[in-house]
Amino acid sequence: MNYFITDDTTLERILLLVSGLLVIKPGLTTDIIGFALAGYLIYMLGFTPGFPYLGDMDERIATPRLATPRTKNHAGMVGIAASQTGIYLIESPGGWQLIGRTP
Repeated sequence: MNYFITDDTTLERILLLVSGLLVIKPGLTTDIIGFALAGYLIYMLGFTPGFPYLGDMDERIATPRLATPRTKNHAGMVGIAASQTGIYLIESPGGWQLIGRTP
C-alpha cells in the first residue's frame, strides 16, 4: 500500500501492483520499487482529468520518458518520468515508463 498526501490533513492510500512490465534499470527489484514508492506528495492534477503528478520520488527509480510515447495506456497504469510518478486514470496516450497498475 502506498500513501499520498493530498493536503495538510488528508492521507490517501493507493494500492500498486508492481509487475514485470518493464525493466527500467538493471538490478532494480520489485522490493526496491515498493519501498521507493512508499509516500509521495501530489503536486498537481493535469494532462488528463485527474492525472496526479506525484513528486519527491526516490532517485533509485527515476528514469527518463520514452523517446516515442505510446498511443494508448490503459486506465490504472502507473508510470515514472524523470523524478515523478503518475497514474493514468483514463485510457490515454503517454510516454512514461510503466511499472505497474492500480486495481
